[in-house]
Order: sequence, then structure tokens, then C-alpha cells
Amino acid sequence: MKRIAFFAPLFLVALPAMAVEPTPPPAENSPPKFGSDYEDVRRIKAGEMVDITLDAQDPDNDPISFTCRGLPPGARARAVGKTSLVIVWRTQKSDHGTFEVECDASDGKAVSTKYLRLEIQDDWQSYFMPGASFSMLQPVDKAAWGTFTGVSTEILVASWIHRNENRGPSHGRVYLDMDILRSTRSGTASAFDLAMGFDLSLERNPSRHWLLPFFGMKTGAFIQKDLDEGKSSVWHLTPLAGAYLWADKNLFITASAGYMLPVSAARFDDLRGLRANVGLNFSLW
Repeated sequence: MKRIAFFAPLFLVALPAMAVEPTPPPAENSPPKFGSDYEDVRRIKAGEMVDITLDAQDPDNDPISFTCRGLPPGARARAVGKTSLVIVWRTQKSDHGTFEVECDASDGKAVSTKYLRLEIQDDWQSYFMPGASFSMLQPVDKAAWGTFTGVSTEILVASWIHRNENRGPSHGRVYLDMDILRSTRSGTASAFDLAMGFDLSLERNPSRHWLLPFFGMKTGAFIQKDLDEGKSSVWHLTPLAGAYLWADKNLFITASAGYMLPVSAARFDDLRGLRANVGLNFSLW
């Protein structure tokens, strides 16, 4: 029996390739931008009302949220509208120093930071503040002179407070003293001391108004009829040290001590001695 084999031709058919669309990359996000990137320095006078507005824009028009860090005590920050941040602060006269504030603007995906430097300054000058004080002079030769005490009229010619980052004394005064001094020794005539003086604080940029140490100098004429015959006055120099018990624009309270040095060979050994003074100066404006 014969077998017959059939062979079917094999046809290979090439199918066209299917085109695959690439997945597009996600759109790049841009962070919000403040109006300026550099550090913003604000110099503020103590006691002033502070109102700072920071504007930000988002290139993608995403909603913006704001946060702040390092705000001074009492300061508040809030968003106004969709693109503004407002910082409000009612400063006090006691506020002092420098505050580094960081404000962030975020669109939920990226953050931009604005740096603020708030410098609180207390700078002023006053002129012709009246005042009064209690003064004492204790000469070395107490047996011959007794102790002089009395009330003084003082005119503060000029005074200043510079509570800032500048170098030099923060507080200073130039004044005129007119002392009427009575002696505790019977028979010793009263004295009149007319002197100009100055004092300067030892601290730079103190944060407080009280107990501020100072140094100074006073010079003038000590007038008393029991001095040398034909000369009823002697010139003197008095180096001083003390403290501003309180110091602000309208009120100075001071306490000081020094050593009076007569510029006279005849009276140097007996009249030189300890000086002490406690006084105040004030202004009504």
C-alpha cells in the first residue's frame, strides 16, 4: 500500500509594528517667589508701630500658604488675600535688640524663604532738662572744714541715648551744677560750687534702662570766704564714677561719687576729699 505525503507551503506574514506613545514627563513645578530674595533689614525705633507687607507670586498659579519663624514677642503674621503676608507689631519702649525672622511661602510642593532682620533702636537727644540733687563734700581735713552738704540745682545742657549697634557709649550727659553747701562745723561759712561736668556710660547698647554704670569728670570753682585771704575761690577737678539708676528720654536719675582735687597747692592737702551726689533730671515733652 502506498502512502502519499502532502506538504503545504509555509507562508510567513509580517505584521506592521504597533506605535507606542511615550509617557510625557510630569510638568516641572516652580516654587513661589517673593518680590526680592535678599535679606530685608528694617530699622525700627522703639515704641513705633511696625507694619510689614511681603508679596509672593507662584509661576504656576498654585495657591500659596505662609509661615513665619523667629517673630519678636507680641508680633503677629497673617495672610492677606492670596499672595500677601502682613507682619504687625506694636513695639514697646522696653523692646530692644535684633530679631532674625524667616518667612516661608509654599505651594505644597516647594518652598521659598524670605529673611527679615528687625533692628530695634532707641536714639534720641534732649536739651535743657532741669533737675535737682543732693550733694556732699567730705574734705580730708574734717576738723578744719567739717562736712559740706546741700541741695543743688542742675541743668542738663544735653543728654542722649543711642541703643543701637554703633560703637561708643550708649548714654551720655553734659550738665551745669550749682551747689549751695553748708558745713556741719560751727563757724564755717557756707560754700557755693559752680561746675560743668559730663558722664558717659560704660556699656554699649544695653537692653535695660536701669543701673547703667558710667564714668565722668566735673570741673569748676569752689567758692567760700574762709579760703586764702584775698582769694575766696579755688578751681577743682573731680573725676567721677556712678550709675544711671534710671535713664530714658524724659527722666534721668543718677548716683555718683568722686574725689575733688583742688588746683591749688595751698588748699590741696586740706580741702581735697570725697564728693557724692544723688539727683534727677526730667522733661515734660
